[in-house]
Amino acid sequence: MKVNQVTKNVFINGEGYHFKWVRGMNRMLKKIVIMTLLLFSIMTVTDAQSNNSISTAYLPTSPIAGSNITFYSTIMGNNVSQVILWIEECSSSMCSFPKEIDMVKTDEGNYTATYTLRDDTIYFHYKIMAQIDGEHVESEMYNVSVINQDGSSNGEGTNNTPGFEMIEIVAVLSILIALSFKRR
Repeated sequence: MKVNQVTKNVFINGEGYHFKWVRGMNRMLKKIVIMTLLLFSIMTVTDAQSNNSISTAYLPTSPIAGSNITFYSTIMGNNVSQVILWIEECSSSMCSFPKEIDMVKTDEGNYTATYTLRDDTIYFHYKIMAQIDGEHVESEMYNVSVINQDGSSNGEGTNNTPGFEMIEIVAVLSILIALSFKRR
């Protein structure tokens, strides 16, 4: 790529393609980068606030179809009310309607609930919902594999549901691409 310094025209590989660099493009690129960084920081702060409010665990860590599972939740906040376990079981053919179970307060900020899985469950989704300082807050959605009663596992694995991380990754990649074009 060659640049004619008098006219600021850019010639790509001598094939006759050219365009004129507009002076405002540099300012506009800076504005786009600043807005992207601002959006990225807002999403990160919002994500950090929602994820730190509710933490959750369950036992046994390798549940068996038809067995009882105990869910534990720790909720950060001063005015916590209405803590609910949301759970949806799935068999090999379909998922059942989600169920909402009230969690019992065991200690300050700690809650527990017990749930019995169906015999044909191969995996389930769950999350914890609560009212914290008058605001509805939810934990992440978790997917958990269930071991069949004969000892084999059919589930999808224990994974977090993908979220807004993809938006952040795309934003950072677009900034890097824009900066690499600017340097050329």
